[in-house]
Amino acid sequence: RLHAIVSFSYLFDDFPNPTIINSGFLKLADYFQNSNNTQRHAILQVFTRSERHMKKIMNVEEVVKRISPLLQSNDPLSRALTLRAFGTMAVIVSDRVDVVIHSLDSLEAMEVSAAIYAADRICSHSQRFCAIISGKLAFMVRDEKTPLPVRRRLIRIFGHMFEDITLARLARKTCLDILELTQDTEYIVAILRTLTRLASHSLVDVPEQI
Repeated sequence: RLHAIVSFSYLFDDFPNPTIINSGFLKLADYFQNSNNTQRHAILQVFTRSERHMKKIMNVEEVVKRISPLLQSNDPLSRALTLRAFGTMAVIVSDRVDVVIHSLDSLEAMEVSAAIYAADRICSHSQRFCAIISGKLAFMVRDEKTPLPVRRRLIRIFGHMFEDITLARLARKTCLDILELTQDTEYIVAILRTLTRLASHSLVDVPEQI
């Protein structure tokens, strides 16, 4: 079965027909829902290798519907794999806010890591998602209870918030506020890189950023 799962990525490359791709992803979603975590990891690898084909999926909601129930699983690894699957599908599930925000509060490190990955990927495709999650991110990067490695990853997500001027102002202010308070070198570097990315899309901030 693992061999069959892995073969899907080659099938999509050799026959990039929308009907085949749609049917293939629906079948993979079925497998994902009803398999063990080893097979789910293999399916996640197929999703990652086949991202360029995902825009050809016609039944996006059906794929999401088949995968989403695992977010309620008692197994944190299953939840983490599901979040990463949504992250790989960011180009087609950019408005699925509910799949990420709740998981950022998880007590399981692997689930939080997967949620950050998904949030980062989805934010890169959706300014609407950026607007919805910005408040949560701003709270978490300021909260001393949030582990420092997590804050370093979260702050980078603000780098996607440049298309809307109000959102860009909020992202920049959040980064500058934290920059004043932190002494951690790696965190400072992450903040500066995020600020530079924001400034590169808003020329009025370039002199100040330099």
